[in-house]
Amino acid sequence: MHLLEYIGFLLLSSVKFFFFYPIFITKENYNFFEAMTFGLTSGFIGSATFIFFGDLVYKFFHKLKLKREANGPAKEPQKRSVKHKRLIIKLRKGWGLWGIALLSPVLITIPFGCFLATRYYHNKHRILGHFMAAIAFWSALIYIFKGFVVTLIS
Repeated sequence: MHLLEYIGFLLLSSVKFFFFYPIFITKENYNFFEAMTFGLTSGFIGSATFIFFGDLVYKFFHKLKLKREANGPAKEPQKRSVKHKRLIIKLRKGWGLWGIALLSPVLITIPFGCFLATRYYHNKHRILGHFMAAIAFWSALIYIFKGFVVTLIS
């Protein structure tokens, strides 16, 4: 395996964990320790990046939006999906930070999950701890499931 390929999968897994992590550990035939190390490393890179630097990106796009609104003609406001807002509110009220952290690697992406978590909860180290626990859970579960699938196929 080439170093660039490893770094590429590491970065891709840090954003789209549920898609690229299983592909990589199956392709490289990693054992449990190697798969967990790869999963936790990619999850940490993605979570830490988007938790601690997500505010800068949010502020940049917010300023850009304010400039565009001040300079351009008034546009008709876009209709936003009420279903998505209700789902986010149910998730936050029903499951809290644990729900956001557990669903981020598999149903929603790590960047969007970190964005949601930092909007509703302000202790970034606590958010990172929850995300790392969730990523460890999903890494182990995906590795175990991968073992079952590989034995069924062969």
